[in-house]
Amino acid sequence: LVLHVARVDLRARGLRWFATPPALPGSAPLAPPGRHAGETVGQFTSSFLREHGLQLAINAAPFGPVVDEEGLLLDVAGLQLCLGRPVSGPAKDYPALLLMADGRARLARPPFDLDGVVNAVGGFDIVLERGVALFRPPAEGARQPALHPRTAVGLADEGRRAWLVVVDGRQEGYSLGVALHELAVLLRALGATEGI
Repeated sequence: LVLHVARVDLRARGLRWFATPPALPGSAPLAPPGRHAGETVGQFTSSFLREHGLQLAINAAPFGPVVDEEGLLLDVAGLQLCLGRPVSGPAKDYPALLLMADGRARLARPPFDLDGVVNAVGGFDIVLERGVALFRPPAEGARQPALHPRTAVGLADEGRRAWLVVVDGRQEGYSLGVALHELAVLLRALGATEGI
């Protein structure tokens, strides 16, 4: 299993978050099949990091369609705000990581209270809540859950500490990925009490 972890003290001076911004009208062609709204321009994580002069970047929110090319208009699945500007509204029951003006972070489920939120990034599931893993390992003899690459954020100390975690996956002999219950256990082992 190969994973990458960055621990962030959210009280650090000068720390700023930046979520993918909304697409400007006519800024790029729609990704195939071309039947979506095109909320943002897709980029590889490394390109996003360089273009915006960041020190750290992760691929966070669910999006589609999934294509192997950057520079195309994609849809974000779930809530996303960039510096207070809406990129994508809530979708399904997807929760979100909310990054506040006071520097703290919190996890929330819809409907969202966006008072004081500067950036927001959606996710598929909250996996850890008040230190409790919300997904359980399978019972003995039961079908094993699917292993996937995962991107996660863990929080502790009332949203004053964070862990950004990327788990490599789908690479036989290198790293297969983790199930959601394993991701929750990993976040808790790092010190997180909340995780998405």
